[in-house]
Amino acid sequence: MRKFLVIAVFAFVTVAMLAPPVLAQAPAPKVTITGLFDQVTSFGKNYNDGNASRDSDHEWYARTRFRPDFTFEVGRTKAVMGLEIDLTYGRIGQSAGGPGKNVSATGTAAGGLDKHGGTTADSSLNTDVTGVIEMKWMYTEFDLTGKDSLLPFIPVETRGRAGLQSFGDLTDKTKVAYATGDFPGFSAVTTFAPNLKTKLAYVVVESEVGGGNRTGTGTGGLKGTRGHDFAVIVSPEYTVYKGLDIKPIYSYFRAEGATHSEARRDAQDVHLSGASTNAVGTFDATRYSGGSTDFKEDRHTIGLDASWRLGPWGFDPTLLYQWGTRDQLAVTNTSGGGFRKTEAKKSAFYFDAIGSFQLGPLLVEARGAYTTGNKARDNLGKRISYYEPLDTDTGYYSSWGAIIGLSDQD
Repeated sequence: MRKFLVIAVFAFVTVAMLAPPVLAQAPAPKVTITGLFDQVTSFGKNYNDGNASRDSDHEWYARTRFRPDFTFEVGRTKAVMGLEIDLTYGRIGQSAGGPGKNVSATGTAAGGLDKHGGTTADSSLNTDVTGVIEMKWMYTEFDLTGKDSLLPFIPVETRGRAGLQSFGDLTDKTKVAYATGDFPGFSAVTTFAPNLKTKLAYVVVESEVGGGNRTGTGTGGLKGTRGHDFAVIVSPEYTVYKGLDIKPIYSYFRAEGATHSEARRDAQDVHLSGASTNAVGTFDATRYSGGSTDFKEDRHTIGLDASWRLGPWGFDPTLLYQWGTRDQLAVTNTSGGGFRKTEAKKSAFYFDAIGSFQLGPLLVEARGAYTTGNKARDNLGKRISYYEPLDTDTGYYSSWGAIIGLSDQD
């Protein structure tokens, strides 16, 4: 009798455990493909090289672009893979494309010839272009907090993203000022109220392989690590009333040795060991092929982005302030003409504002920008007074910047 009861209870538990999956039907998976084909041609004279006094530069170029996005969804969880292909009409550089099945990777695709910004490769006669597909986005988006989420005990709703993704409006709201384009890392958007959100991002700029900072590579004891460079962005977004939105911004950027050229402007300076602010020689390349990880940069950015509308009038101001320190090999008054490790102090201010008036389909805008900077004779190993965004990609040239750079499509 006892054995029978045990079997009966076990059978009941088994049935009870199997029942919930039958009652709760899983959402059906869905796959969506969206995309864009565009063809752009433009003509320009005396603006490509940024030197207005030299008017011999001119171009008439065209390019084609394909931007498909593949979205895989199950309920509210989705994965997105975005690809991009950019090709010019006609060959510009050394080779029309990259390595392929029958094309060797020589490492000299660009050679000493030109290439056009905003494109991956060129097309020429017969148009057989290889190795040109860019992996633009590859991320997973999911409910991080809130009902039916990864952390359901936290009552507010948070959408998380992990992987290769777009900055979107994580920082910049009214214009490209600090971070746009794309990045690898993690982001989260928390909604506290319909008019209040917080946006958080962890941006991986460069990464260090375990042991890479101690394992010698090549000759002379060079170490192959680039260090671990990252940025943290925190940006609340608050709608005060209909027509007035404010977006405070704080970001911390940390770099070891040389870093990505988008995150640090490579300004020329003879006071530095590498002759520029992002050359590996400026950060002791005798021991580290990517610049010594003992040379740190700590950069803080704080500010405000806002948008105000009153009838036909509009005003979009952006105010940012940067401060921090950067280690470099530089000449000082006491170094006797040699290079020694110095700590440069950074303090920079950036203001950008757009005023507008709209009457029906007519929109009239005026824009002004101001930023601090250094003089040509300044020693950048001591003081840095110019503003540096984290990443503007080619998005900086959209809208107003299109008159002095790439088109809005580029």
